[in-house]
Amino acid sequence: MIANVMKAPPLPFIPAEHHGKPVVMAMMVHAGEPEAGEQAIAPLRRLATPLADTVRPIRYPEMYAGPEAPHPVLVEGANLLIDELPAGAAEAILEHLDEASASMAAVQLRVLGGAMARVPDDATAFGHRGAKLMVNATALHDRPDERSKHRAWANGVVETLSDRSTAGAYAGFIGDDGEEGMRRAYPPATLERLTRVKAQYDPDNLFRLNLNVPPAGAR
Repeated sequence: MIANVMKAPPLPFIPAEHHGKPVVMAMMVHAGEPEAGEQAIAPLRRLATPLADTVRPIRYPEMYAGPEAPHPVLVEGANLLIDELPAGAAEAILEHLDEASASMAAVQLRVLGGAMARVPDDATAFGHRGAKLMVNATALHDRPDERSKHRAWANGVVETLSDRSTAGAYAGFIGDDGEEGMRRAYPPATLERLTRVKAQYDPDNLFRLNLNVPPAGAR
C-alpha cells in the first residue's frame, strides 16, 4: 500500500465539498485472487467511510493507465527509510501540508517488507532493506524560480520525521543531495564497493548526472 497524505485535488470522483481538505489517498495492490484481495483490504475499509472507492480487479498494465499531465511539472522531494513514525508525526504532517505553497504537496507513506526484506543488505546496491517504511515528501509546481522554496519544504518534512544524519534513504527518490544523499542511500560497505566498480568501468565519471558515486580515488 502507498498512502498519500495530501489535500484533496479537484478530481471528479471526490465530492466538491472535500476539495482542498486533508485526505489520505491510498493506492493498494493485491496480487492474487479477488476474494483474497477483498479480505486483505477489509480492515482498511473499516477505518472510515471512504470519500471514493475505486478498488477493483484490474489487469497489471491498468495500474499505470491514465491521462498525461497537461504541461510539464517540476518536482521537488525528500525521502527517508525508517522503521516507524515518531510520536506526533500525524499532527506534524498535517501542519507541513498547511504550510506548503506548491500547487500539489503530499507526504507519501510506503509500506515495505515482504520479499524485498528477505534479500541481504549486501546482495545488491540497494541497502536498508530491513526498513519497514518509506516516507516521501513531494511538491509539484511549475515555476523554476520557486524550486528552492519547495525543496526546503520537503526537507523540512523529512527533518521533522527523522534525524536526517542517521536515517537511510532510497536512491531512486533522492535529488541533488550531493555527498550527504549518497551516504544516506548506500551503507558504508556498499558505497565502498560501488566506488571500486565505478573506478573499473567509469574511471572518468561520465555517468554522473544522478546521485553520483565518484570512482574510487576521485575527489
